[in-house]
Amino acid sequence: MDDPVRLTARILVMDDEESILDVTSEILRVFGYEVGVATSGEMALKKYQEAMDEGNRYDLVIMDLTVPMGMGGGEAIKELLKIDPQARAIVSTGLVDEPLVKSYRSYGFVGILPKPYRMQDLERVVRTALSEPRDN
Repeated sequence: MDDPVRLTARILVMDDEESILDVTSEILRVFGYEVGVATSGEMALKKYQEAMDEGNRYDLVIMDLTVPMGMGGGEAIKELLKIDPQARAIVSTGLVDEPLVKSYRSYGFVGILPKPYRMQDLERVVRTALSEPRDN
């Protein structure tokens, strides 16, 4: 039996700041996306793997670059691409001078979302990233 067609994308948001998680996930829901949240890279990888195991993987992951008490986006993207080489991820950070930020595509990210961001910025970057082909 064929999988039912999903009319919305599933997005996993990883950030150590609860307020950013809350606001970002609410904005994404307003735009019609199904949203999961994680407070560290480790948690995001676990949730992504579980979703894949259930045959319902995330279409996009938004990763905070720095997570003081856990794995940040720079490390997590490497592990994510081992789990799913076709994963699409956006790096989100206020540290725009970081080497990873300047060459985010070479690390495996398909987009960048500089903090602080506005609702329109979030929607534009997400829409662009979702249109990226999955085969890296």
